[in-house]
Amino acid sequence: MEVVLTIRSHLFRICILLPFALLFFGTVPVEAQENFSLRILDIGSNARGTVRLIVSATDAHGAPIRELHRSDFRLDVEQLPIRDFTVEPVSSAKNPLSVFLAFDVSGSMNGTPMDAAKAAAIEFLDRLGTDDYAAVLSFGSGVRLLCDFTSNKESVKQSLETVAAGDRNTWLYEATFESLQQAANAPTARAAIVLLTDGKDEGSPRTKKSVLDRIRGVRIPVFALGFGTNLQKAYLEEIAAASGGSFLFAPTAEDLGQLYAQVYEQLRNQYQIEFRFAKPAGEYIATLELNHEGIRKSARASFLHALTGEPARPVQQSQSFDNWFVYLVLIVLAVLVALSLVTFILHLRARKARRSPSGIRVELMIEGKRSLLSTPASGVDSKMTVLSQAPSGEAGIVVELPNAPAYLPLVDEAIGRKYDEVVITRFDKAGKFQKEKTYLLISDRSVSRPDGKRIGHAVIFLNQKSGRHQIRDLGSIGGTRLHGVRLKGSAYLENGDRIIIGTVSMKYYDMRSGGEADV
Repeated sequence: MEVVLTIRSHLFRICILLPFALLFFGTVPVEAQENFSLRILDIGSNARGTVRLIVSATDAHGAPIRELHRSDFRLDVEQLPIRDFTVEPVSSAKNPLSVFLAFDVSGSMNGTPMDAAKAAAIEFLDRLGTDDYAAVLSFGSGVRLLCDFTSNKESVKQSLETVAAGDRNTWLYEATFESLQQAANAPTARAAIVLLTDGKDEGSPRTKKSVLDRIRGVRIPVFALGFGTNLQKAYLEEIAAASGGSFLFAPTAEDLGQLYAQVYEQLRNQYQIEFRFAKPAGEYIATLELNHEGIRKSARASFLHALTGEPARPVQQSQSFDNWFVYLVLIVLAVLVALSLVTFILHLRARKARRSPSGIRVELMIEGKRSLLSTPASGVDSKMTVLSQAPSGEAGIVVELPNAPAYLPLVDEAIGRKYDEVVITRFDKAGKFQKEKTYLLISDRSVSRPDGKRIGHAVIFLNQKSGRHQIRDLGSIGGTRLHGVRLKGSAYLENGDRIIIGTVSMKYYDMRSGGEADV
């Protein structure tokens, strides 16, 4: 009887504890599986309509996830599923790499930390391919470019040998910003920044916000390497996450070799995804999903699609006929069909031209209210509109639309109007517009829309000290060009300056110096 009671007692305890044991042991593997990362490091489109993504997938320890296949991914663009795409490992020969190395040379790096950092970086350079490029920058109480991008690894190593620690401050923010500027001009499409520090920002002329704003304007992963106890860990984690890179930590300088090896493994074990995209030119958002060991994670990135034409396709030869008369009939029918098709297309274009002479709509938004472009036949009172089809005011811009240019006067003393700042962007119902700002809205997909990362494509503003207008790109996808050169930072505008916003052309005019508007 006692034996029976003992067995019942043990069974009762097992029944009570078993659910908790299953819950505990069953959830541990799932948590480990969930902790992996998927990042889109680069995305772009070529003139043939091929879109290419460079993708990184890493596990909880920062190690790359290998042997992924097409069946592991799902891809869509603007919620349109892409079913025909390829997935293959990134090849060094097809996709060479440019690596920008940034070294902290503050006083705390003197001695063993700097010796270990140099040795680890040299070992990293030895692993790079012959077609890969590298550059070196040091930062302390200032920022110094020691070696520009070159494929000659020996020159880079010689520059590393000259690095010496001992500076009083640590310009960490300035170094991150300058690294992004330099890497944006890398000689290869694929680029990465490896930033090493053991401290926190001290005395930098840049702010953390300016660095994060610049990160959003470029697609360059930052691998932030840190060690020691006086580390600004939160900042390094933030810039790594925002750029699609990784933050890697080592307790001591002796472990830096392992961190550089981990960066190399991540850079060398990435995936290239390609697909054909036949949509019109413009800005699109791609969403990539990875299913790894039953856990799904996704990443999103926008790209500027620049499709200019379909590649030639092979023409299938028709079966031969013995009767030449059949050939003649077929040729005549083909000519008639072609003429009919051309006539129909021209008819549709003519109708479209009658409906919209420019094909692009231009509006102005002031205090949240939108004002359309007025035409001579629109019947709109000139006092109630700001945009017109004739130049007015002392200074302004003209959007060069086909057959219907749109003028926006920035300074018009006759009616007492002056805009100190105009944000150029594209209207989107989901766009985050600020009521206190003035927007010039251009309905072209190459013009970036406002979102959580940027307030628009570009901004024209009045410099209060000089009284002159300047233009600045706001981290747009398509970029802003002045005189055909992509804009970096701000630039002053002169009368007759040509500006390209995405693919839309415009000019700046200024008659305040006594000349005539060059429009």
